[in-house]
Amino acid sequence: AERVVALARPRGAKVLYNGDAELARAWGCDGVHFTARPLASATSRPDGLICGASCHTRAEIERAGELGLDFAVLGPVFATPTHPGAQTLGWEGFAAIVAQTTLPVFALGGLGAGDLDDAVAHGAHGVAVRRAAWS
Repeated sequence: AERVVALARPRGAKVLYNGDAELARAWGCDGVHFTARPLASATSRPDGLICGASCHTRAEIERAGELGLDFAVLGPVFATPTHPGAQTLGWEGFAAIVAQTTLPVFALGGLGAGDLDDAVAHGAHGVAVRRAAWS
């Protein structure tokens, strides 16, 4: 994490550590990204850090909003090798979950830059990509 922070800072990039706010602070990260378990057990948003969450359900999106997080990613919208066999939301399922939230939510799962217009049309603030960022 410290090496990634050292590479990111001069380029203006932010680094979020996956899961633990105290480790994010200790390693000089800009924020923390909660998975479902830390999101469910959080009693408040971590002070002084950017904070996002990975969500798969309306309840998780609502929890991220209650904590006042900065953003959430919601998916998988489509099948993805990182979560084989996971139930996908499709665009209609994604739209139904984000319809009542004011939290910025990014679509995730089997998406690329070509999906941005569809994502925004269904209530997303953008798309989060992993594999597609390197192609």
